Amino acid sequence: MINSALYREPQLLDSKLHRHKKVKSLADFSIARNMHAVYLTATEFPSAALDMPVIFISTGERLADGRPMASPVALLGITPHENLRVTPEGRWDARYVPAFIRRFPFLTAGVKGTQSPGVVVDTAWSGVNDDEG
Repeated sequence: MINSALYREPQLLDSKLHRHKKVKSLADFSIARNMHAVYLTATEFPSAALDMPVIFISTGERLADGRPMASPVALLGITPHENLRVTPEGRWDARYVPAFIRRFPFLTAGVKGTQSPGVVVDTAWSGVNDDEG
């Protein structure tokens, strides 16, 4: 599932369709303004925990032994759609930017009918364009 709070028009990267596209560096973090939590990997815990609470949430799925599955997230706000780390001007107001946000507009996702994940790009983001990047 692709996080719709961040990705608006995710498309599987295609060498023919996207060959002339350019990607600007992420400098305006307003794209994450409505994210009150973001997934983390275990290697991010030490850096993320210096700036934001790291909590574990239920995924709604179960492990093979029946126990509930949990995922680590960095808490960015207290209420849904509240990100206290993005300023009104779109700057990131913390030392650490979680990898889930840093990799934007890209992500990997499962591709139906294949074993390998595919690379997806959010083509709705203005930083994906034909002129600059």
